[in-house]
Amino acid sequence: MNGTYAINREQKRSFRYRLQKRSIEVIKVIQEYFPNFNSIIDFGTAEGKMLKFISEFFNPQFCVGLDICYELLKIGKNKYKNICYICANVEALEFIRDESFDIVIATAIIEHLNEPRMMLREAYRILRNKGLIIVTTPHHFWDKIARILGFIQGEHCSVMSRNKVVDLLKEENFIVIKHYGFMMSPFGFKSEEKVEKFFYGIKLDTFLLNQMIIGKKK
Repeated sequence: MNGTYAINREQKRSFRYRLQKRSIEVIKVIQEYFPNFNSIIDFGTAEGKMLKFISEFFNPQFCVGLDICYELLKIGKNKYKNICYICANVEALEFIRDESFDIVIATAIIEHLNEPRMMLREAYRILRNKGLIIVTTPHHFWDKIARILGFIQGEHCSVMSRNKVVDLLKEENFIVIKHYGFMMSPFGFKSEEKVEKFFYGIKLDTFLLNQMIIGKKK
């Protein structure tokens, strides 16, 4: 990815909506499970727009956005002054001390990694006790459809089922406290939230476009 991705998240409806929807879901999760957190790190932050939304909502003491793309981080650094940006690979964070953060966000990144287990291992290490990890990833079937239709930018190396992600978190010692599907369409539509609630009620959220997995450090 490069700076064009940040432009797309400003100008293209599908990019803008997917970011907004993921941000809303992450904020709801934090409100429910850890509203009084002090520190947060966003893996694969891009220009940091989601982290900006979160920081405005919760006003934490310390926000870190981490991404491997320096061009995107430079854009964010010029726009959002309250975020500390780090250019690094999420699979190798030895420069970050153990138990440094209350929350790790990993939205729409695990599918881009060759070794997603290494990211989860690093997340566990840098989280404080009872810290939260919030992971989102596309549904593997809808990911293929979205790629055919041209909605997805960049390579996806490891698109997994929700059960597979849940198993990975458990194998890396996380307690999985909740997982569910969300997002009816890549563009959004009126009454989408009501339709989603209906899907949750009849336990068909597994067919929605994105998957949310929430874990806690033991």
